[in-house]
Amino acid sequence: MIQLQTRESHLQKEAVFVKTTLDQDENKYVSNLYHLDLKTNDATQWTYGKQSVSHPRWSNDGQNILFLSNRDDKNQVYILSTKGGEAKKVTDEKEGVTSAEFSPDSKRIIYQTGYSLEGDDSSDDKDKDEQELPKPKVIHRMKYKADGAGLLKEKYQQLKLLDLSSEDVKTVKKGKQNFIFQSWINNSTFVYSTDEDVNQDFNFNHNVYIHHLDRNEDQEIPTEDGYVSSFTVSPNGQQLLFIHMGRKYYNATHTEIYHYELDSGVVTPLTTELDAPIGDFVVADTQQQLIYMVLNGHRIVISTFLYQIKVM
Repeated sequence: MIQLQTRESHLQKEAVFVKTTLDQDENKYVSNLYHLDLKTNDATQWTYGKQSVSHPRWSNDGQNILFLSNRDDKNQVYILSTKGGEAKKVTDEKEGVTSAEFSPDSKRIIYQTGYSLEGDDSSDDKDKDEQELPKPKVIHRMKYKADGAGLLKEKYQQLKLLDLSSEDVKTVKKGKQNFIFQSWINNSTFVYSTDEDVNQDFNFNHNVYIHHLDRNEDQEIPTEDGYVSSFTVSPNGQQLLFIHMGRKYYNATHTEIYHYELDSGVVTPLTTELDAPIGDFVVADTQQQLIYMVLNGHRIVISTFLYQIKVM
């Protein structure tokens, strides 16, 4: 079986993709990074090994590619020069890395990683006395156990910023809530969402913010209760498109495309009258052509089925 994750370069002359295959001898999936010349269709394998590779991203200057790999047990961020050479590991997070993105100037990487409120699990301590009895755990939440993992630690997602020249790491967002990176707007601002709620077991909402790194301030993008994803920034950096799944009909609510004007702060739903779900998940259900969004000037193109919406 082969599964592909493709990422095109900003010049659209080349692409990288992750090829996942089944190693029958080891009885596990193995994935590696490949380069594709879009003119000649020649594919070249760029990473080797029997670990996992995922989440490839081009730097805007075209000089480097980052990807996640579990070469050291947990997923960490690796950078590979497009000119060749060995990939360099640039993070060493105890809980691993969930996602990572280059800044627009390619000089920094923002990444998402977990942290536990419970510290180390004493059962993992190799020096532990085998005769010591297990200690009871006190659970205050419903989501506390999973098949194959056992008891779950109370963990949350945080955002960190890595300076590639100095290798300094700065924690940008951290707390007793999950911070999810969505998109860069420019070198000093990015969009994130968070489930800021005391009762996580009954929270089905993410609030959306624009974070200003230069002054460490947040600006909220007003949305109704629900989840957001797939943020796209216009070429002039003044408009955002994103997918929103509300809670009006609970899990039966259709996803919609929203438009946000940065100067005015106005949020406008664009696809309410379609009465149809929007997003890549439709492909899995209907086997239709991929759905995507492009913000080109003031026109939004959504494919399969193809719609054109004019933003006034």
